[in-house]
Amino acid sequence: MESTFGFYLVDPVLLVPVLFVALAHAVWRARVRPSALRVGAANALLPGERTTPLPRGVRARLVGVPGVVRVLGVASIAIALARPVERIPRPVVERGVDIAICLDVSSSMTERDLDPDRTRLEVAVDTARNFARARSDDRIALLRFARFVDVVTPPTLDEAALVEALGTLRTVEAQSDEDATGIGLAVGRAAELLASRGAPSRVVVLLSDGIENVAVDGGLGVTPRDAARLARTLDVRVHTIVVGSGGPDVQLEERDLRDLAAHTSGSFFRANDRDGLAAAFAAIDRLERVELTSPRFDLRERYAAFVAVGLALLGLARVLSTTVLEVRP
Repeated sequence: MESTFGFYLVDPVLLVPVLFVALAHAVWRARVRPSALRVGAANALLPGERTTPLPRGVRARLVGVPGVVRVLGVASIAIALARPVERIPRPVVERGVDIAICLDVSSSMTERDLDPDRTRLEVAVDTARNFARARSDDRIALLRFARFVDVVTPPTLDEAALVEALGTLRTVEAQSDEDATGIGLAVGRAAELLASRGAPSRVVVLLSDGIENVAVDGGLGVTPRDAARLARTLDVRVHTIVVGSGGPDVQLEERDLRDLAAHTSGSFFRANDRDGLAAAFAAIDRLERVELTSPRFDLRERYAAFVAVGLALLGLARVLSTTVLEVRP
């Protein structure tokens, strides 16, 4: 019914008794009253007199119209009692997830251990691009970081702009002043950026291949521990990914990012190759699928029109029955 008429009935069972009574009444009027007319006419004949069928005029042919109109009116009111409603889709943007992707652009991201034909950064960009395309209904920001952090794009629904921005990322020059890994500063900046937008759900996805070497505990700068406290205060969840085959300091590389994810109710992933990185982003995508607590549709009542039509038809049937279409026994 919904696909044909644009609405459905909440209580369709109410149609049964109403329509049954209406049809029974229509049958009674169609058979019993005409029978009474025939009996009366037969009694008016003289003994032995035979009747000759008379031609049916327009009035005789239309005598059943008031009954049909009456049935239609009752049916319309019955549909109104069954509560017809129309479903109005809600906007998809109510999902309310803001995501900040933080990509490491230090010189070590030029290694080719994830894919022999591409650098770590190139693989990360392609994977992040696929992730963003799969979440076209969420606002996504892009940040790049080495020693410093830059907001490449603020949270946006413009998928084309985000994909274009990902294509502009380049690693910093090796051994330059900027060639370092400021994980704490990147997470802190991303958390502040998301908190300022006021979305009900805020997520940071940080990808790096190294350890924090800009800030140290007890010294200057924002350490991963400081960033974790800030993110937790701002209700921002942080998922972290370490990429690369790992070296002699693999446990040290993972420690900061593992702790950062754990302290913000996020998840930690180690990606040793291209497929591992794709699997990490796919897992984050599944974790951050928000379930709506409110209905996906608003319901619009449609009973008023059926009540109006039903009353109009019943009134019309009443008027017709007082005209030349009236049947009197």
